[in-house]
Amino acid sequence: MKIAFELDQLIYYPRNGISVYFYHLLQQLLAQRTACRLVYATLKIREAAAATIDFVDTEKCLLPLPGRLFAIPFLSKIAQHYFLKNTDLFHAVSGILPTWYRKRGALIVTIHDMVPFRDQQNNQTDASNTWYQTEMKRAVTLADRVITVSEFTKQELCDLLPVNPCKVTVVPIASQFSPEQFQTKQPLPPALQNKKYFLAVSTLSPRKNYETLLKAWQLFYPHNRDCLLVIVGRCGWKCDRLLGDMQHTPGLLYYKEMATDRLLSLYQHASGFFNLSVYEGFGIPLLEAMNCGVPCCYASGSAMDEICGNAGIAVTACDVNAVVEIMKIFFDDDASLAPLRELALKRSRRFNWELTAGMTRQIYHAI
Repeated sequence: MKIAFELDQLIYYPRNGISVYFYHLLQQLLAQRTACRLVYATLKIREAAAATIDFVDTEKCLLPLPGRLFAIPFLSKIAQHYFLKNTDLFHAVSGILPTWYRKRGALIVTIHDMVPFRDQQNNQTDASNTWYQTEMKRAVTLADRVITVSEFTKQELCDLLPVNPCKVTVVPIASQFSPEQFQTKQPLPPALQNKKYFLAVSTLSPRKNYETLLKAWQLFYPHNRDCLLVIVGRCGWKCDRLLGDMQHTPGLLYYKEMATDRLLSLYQHASGFFNLSVYEGFGIPLLEAMNCGVPCCYASGSAMDEICGNAGIAVTACDVNAVVEIMKIFFDDDASLAPLRELALKRSRRFNWELTAGMTRQIYHAI
């Protein structure tokens, strides 16, 4: 059996959560001797993506044309034939089908969240939401089987679209870091050495609810100036006001980009991790903090309840006072946090890419 994947996700968005999923899934599938073909149509590959693509040692097919041209029917047919010839199955890892795709052979679609349906006001633009809704409906309708990354996302999918739950399988994902990386503590940036700090990691956008985190920090920091708040995340959308607020918030360090080893060091040394997002289909940064045994505070009401369970402290997303109280607990870092750290480590071990790939392979062979 040979599986085809489109590489666009790694080419255009090499550092987001879906790319983490695709890259590590692919590595494990290849390690488990799954025949794969990577297909892509582009005029130029970003330098960061090129290194990733070259590292993946499997069959690749390139059409040096911009993807928008495949809306033309005869070019779509050419791409379809060229890309999918002698393959048994196409796996759309981002939940969106390529412009050139027409149903041919088996189709698997992975859905990571239902944000375009649930968080329309805060998610980019109306036109963007409409496009994502249309394309997700198309993908799910054509799919022979659908994978979701959490039970929460499966329930959301079945509530919002006419999908038979029997064709949806939950396949949990994992961290971008390997178990070996977690075992060795990395050095901190100079600005954080010998400092206590709290950490938050995610794209800057309204859904991530940094407004509540900043309000809590502004109440906590005047009485605890030996602590810092570190935020890591690229600018997403509708974040101009947030960036302005962050610039005027004392005790806050913001990193737009962070190399993988430096990010791991931030997790490993943090006194506490906060993810107050109002909606998550999974929550990879939360899992990464758990992998490092960091005490975690997260907003209840989405997949993070399922990922963290009793291994973290849940709050209502906009409860500023509750977040302040948890900051106080994390800052004191007394012996009472030891069981929470151990629970986080133990629960995080349930999630690994070998399991993800194995479950995915079972779905491939069941079609």
